[in-house]
Amino acid sequence: MKVSFERKFFLGYIINIVVIISLGLIYWKQMTVSSSTLWHWVLLALIVLSLGMLTTVFFMLKAQLKTKKQLDDALLKNQKLLQAIIDNTTNAISVKKINGEYLLVNKKYQSLFASKETNLIGKINHDFLSKDMADLYRNSDLDALKAGKEIQVEETIQLPEGTHTYLSVKFPLFDANKRAYAIGNISTDITERKVFLDSLKAADTFFNLSIDSLVVASKNKFLKINPPLSKLLGYSNHKLLTEAFTKFIHPDEFISCY
Repeated sequence: MKVSFERKFFLGYIINIVVIISLGLIYWKQMTVSSSTLWHWVLLALIVLSLGMLTTVFFMLKAQLKTKKQLDDALLKNQKLLQAIIDNTTNAISVKKINGEYLLVNKKYQSLFASKETNLIGKINHDFLSKDMADLYRNSDLDALKAGKEIQVEETIQLPEGTHTYLSVKFPLFDANKRAYAIGNISTDITERKVFLDSLKAADTFFNLSIDSLVVASKNKFLKINPPLSKLLGYSNHKLLTEAFTKFIHPDEFISCY
């Protein structure tokens, strides 16, 4: 049966009390009747003093243990609260030691590597990722440490459904002496946004490189024009985009447009 530290501490106190009293009784019995009465009182005083000091130390340590337990309970409560908060966000969150060992991860972050490692706490990326990929993540963590402030990097993760791109915010965590002891990470999945931006870029390239005259307009304003149309009308892009397009259309053509 496992005995708690508090019970061991109490048993140690009782044993010491018994030992001191036993030694006192043994010494008392060995003293002769002719012995000086002063020595009797000195012995009694020493026994009482030893018992008093031992009892004082016992209650002081007991109070410290009680305080420590209260602090541990409060810390555990705060840790559970923090874990509950970060587990209910869609961002992937992690905290690593300086050596890359995971201290904390939320459910979203854990799910990204669930197929490779069921519990990231206490592990480093090199334990479950390829060396190239682990080195890439490690280098970006070290960049945050070197900068001494928040940095943003794009990172890719290979998931069962395909490659996902994450915008990761990495930042060092400092202790009371302002020394970095860990690296925080908050990652947001930007895969869909990146696909959209790539599509938009491709469309923009097609728009600008087309040999046909292309325009995007709303109400009486040009929103976007390509070089062939600008050349056809004989005006700069700036002038065309800052003035109503009705100024560049013949009245007869304007009427036919409506």
